[in-house]
Amino acid sequence: MFNPLEKDVYIGFTTIQNNILTHTLYQPSIQISENSIIPEDMRVKNVVPHKYGVFTYMGLHRPEEINSNKLSHIFDYVFNTWMPTIDFDLREKFRFEYINYAKCNKQYCECDLYFPISILS
Repeated sequence: MFNPLEKDVYIGFTTIQNNILTHTLYQPSIQISENSIIPEDMRVKNVVPHKYGVFTYMGLHRPEEINSNKLSHIFDYVFNTWMPTIDFDLREKFRFEYINYAKCNKQYCECDLYFPISILS
């Protein structure tokens, strides 16, 4: 048994593989503490603190129905309008989505999309 920091929170962690912008690796994730018990078949990924651009998607549907088509308007804005104006300082390319199920129901959902800008020192 493991113990996430926030039991109602889902994190989808996405990394860009080998600098090929058309291929990503999506990993369902949770946030844990240093004292969490990790099952043997799970891996731990430590993410150092970053400064992020955060964009919130709100939909009139269940959170399980969030997909790339529903997020396409946000992704279009992020990649084509926002990112060209940002001076990135990153060692690895990733992003993640954060869904707090305590805020959602069958007719409403929120998903925060985090895009790292730079590592905090």
